[in-house]
Amino acid sequence: MQSQYAPFAQLPPPAGLVGTRSEPVVLPAALSDSKASAEQDAQKIFKLAREVVTDHDKWLSTLREEEANRKERKDLLRVVAQTSGPVEATLNFEMPNGAQATEKLNVEATTAFELYTKAYELLVNKDTLWKITVSGPTAGSASPISVQVKEAMYGQSLASLGLKAGCSYAVKIVQ
Repeated sequence: MQSQYAPFAQLPPPAGLVGTRSEPVVLPAALSDSKASAEQDAQKIFKLAREVVTDHDKWLSTLREEEANRKERKDLLRVVAQTSGPVEATLNFEMPNGAQATEKLNVEATTAFELYTKAYELLVNKDTLWKITVSGPTAGSASPISVQVKEAMYGQSLASLGLKAGCSYAVKIVQ
């Protein structure tokens, strides 16, 4: 007599399944189909079951470890955010048509290219050549700067251009 689950016992494991086993799980089709004794068949099945439980325990352990690491990283980020001061500067854009816009940008993470892109988005006449000059601070206690943003500076952060967090700057766009 063949087990009703025998065809499923020959299936390979699903792709991407994490565990220690790389070969497909092969269960005996039925105890009567095996030449070994019933006791040996039972031992094989229990051994296989123990391996599955062990694999599952390893997977759970890895899952718990990843969760603990994730929580630790979140806690560290929270501590850094609480201990550090402001990271943004206020930029007051003055457009050629007289329009104005204000943006708060992270001086460490924002590049001169992103500043250029923001100015381009605000421009009405995008076909005419234009240039950007950042000056200030208009508010805050940083040293005064006046920088014309050029293509060679696009990879630099706003901080490397001289902008300080917690200060306000005028960003003048001239066409």
